[in-house]
Amino acid sequence: MASLAFALFGCGGREVSATPDAEPAGRSPAVVEEEVSLPVHAEPVLPADEGDASLRQSNEAASVEGAASAEEGASYKEAASGSDAPAAAPSEQPSEMVTSSRTDPKASATVPPTTAAVSKATLEAQRRQLLLGRWKLDYHGTWINDYETGGTGRVRVDFDYAASWLYGDAIDFVLEWSLEGDTLTQTLASGKPKENYDALIKAYGNRRVYEVLELTKTRMRLRSKADNEISVWTRVDEDD
Repeated sequence: MASLAFALFGCGGREVSATPDAEPAGRSPAVVEEEVSLPVHAEPVLPADEGDASLRQSNEAASVEGAASAEEGASYKEAASGSDAPAAAPSEQPSEMVTSSRTDPKASATVPPTTAAVSKATLEAQRRQLLLGRWKLDYHGTWINDYETGGTGRVRVDFDYAASWLYGDAIDFVLEWSLEGDTLTQTLASGKPKENYDALIKAYGNRRVYEVLELTKTRMRLRSKADNEISVWTRVDEDD
């Protein structure tokens, strides 16, 4: 407003009358002077000093209002990002319905407990169940091992000609066994005839520990942890 008053009325705030170059034809000078002397601006014009003061007051009010708005916007952003600040504005806060309808892709891909991987204890129980029954080995004669439930069993050995000179024709053993992971432990608790049993135990001991390399329904491969010797057993019918 002050700059507009300056352009129209000059530095002193006085009205400026426009003087025409020539008088219009058919009109008297008094009429012309009366029309030209009309105020150019229809609104009341404040003096320059008062106009400048009013403008400064208006600018200061606008600045205060703008600063208040900026401070309010900054406080709102800080409140939205801070952990201790109040919740976001209702227009920006997601509704409970939208939140509850979201699904977790990891949760949907989780395998149900009933189809989860079999536990280690269950696998070992299955392997022990697979070990049960009669197994045969040809080594310096014929070995027949019967693995029974509860970690007990029987062993029958019919020696070949060379071995029979040392341990007799045959020995019947009482077997105690355990299978933990891939480790098979066998103990020959007793045997008959006793002299043949004593001769064999004196030479080799009554306890052997094996690593189970393979165990299927028809085949078992064991490696002795004492000398790394590998023996291959095959399943046979208990009537054989």
